Amino acid sequence: MPRDYYEVLELPRTADAAAIKKAHRKLARKLHPDVNKDDPSAATKFQEVQEAYDVLGDPEKRKMYDQFGHAGVGAGAPGGGGDPFGGYGPTGSGGPSGFPGGFGGRQMNPEDLEELRNGQFGDIFEGLFGSAGPFGRRGVRQRPGPGDYATDSRSRPRANELNIEVPVTIDFRDAANGTTVRISTPGEAEKIEAKVPPGVKDGQRVRLRGRGQRAAGVVGDLILVVSVRDHAYFRRDGLNVLLDVPVTVWDALLGGKVEVPTLDGKVTLTIPPGSSSGQKLRIKGQGITKGPESGDQLCVVKVIVPKSLTDEQKQLVEQLKDSADFDPARDAPWR
Repeated sequence: MPRDYYEVLELPRTADAAAIKKAHRKLARKLHPDVNKDDPSAATKFQEVQEAYDVLGDPEKRKMYDQFGHAGVGAGAPGGGGDPFGGYGPTGSGGPSGFPGGFGGRQMNPEDLEELRNGQFGDIFEGLFGSAGPFGRRGVRQRPGPGDYATDSRSRPRANELNIEVPVTIDFRDAANGTTVRISTPGEAEKIEAKVPPGVKDGQRVRLRGRGQRAAGVVGDLILVVSVRDHAYFRRDGLNVLLDVPVTVWDALLGGKVEVPTLDGKVTLTIPPGSSSGQKLRIKGQGITKGPESGDQLCVVKVIVPKSLTDEQKQLVEQLKDSADFDPARDAPWR
């Protein structure tokens, strides 16, 4: 997922339009590829700044971004933008006017002229023409948004530019068994239903092909970024489900039966005689199924000792202690 646009421009969310424009100008100069020819990541960083300004510099786009995040503005596919030097550009009236003193009837400020004198043409032409300029110098051109392709017959969007990412949060059982979620996406008046397959994990991305934005005959995908809520007593280990099962001392010693929950309902678990705390008892086929694979439920024995005993119970335990030749400490590794 793209970085937060306020973080990209190094601004708080309360920044006003003037602060956003100033931060964009500063970072555009600092990160432009023509100024950082030895940095292979400069073009990517510069494009990231341009995309952030394209959204935050537009009041309507900023409003949608503040409300819905990247999903509200089609993250990674901004519109025209790229105006770091005071608003002159290809939308100005009348074309160049006294260049290099102005463009489109607007005057260039002294610091822009100084950059021209110093040979830093890339930044200036980025602001004027939306690219590195008419001389073919290196620069980063803003990618058009989905609505721009209809009027730009020279280019078609890549499918991944039209993808939509939507975060969803589901319960543990729904992640194991699969579910259907109702979500809102940009451009849709009503919520749509999307299927989450069985076996998804926390943080997994589920791709629903052909459910994203459409432009110029190209269709993107809808990507669900899944968060799974913790369960009250189940845990996950791969495709296995873990459950802590409290057991009495006498059931651990003599064996017994205890009713335990599974994802499909309750079952009776047999505790073998001599079970130790931490021992895992397997219930086959009661784990998580994902495609052709299926896990088990592992019941972790937790021997619980009573906090207090009656005098009679203490005597019985003393008798057991005196009669049993049992001292696990004898086999400890430090012995």
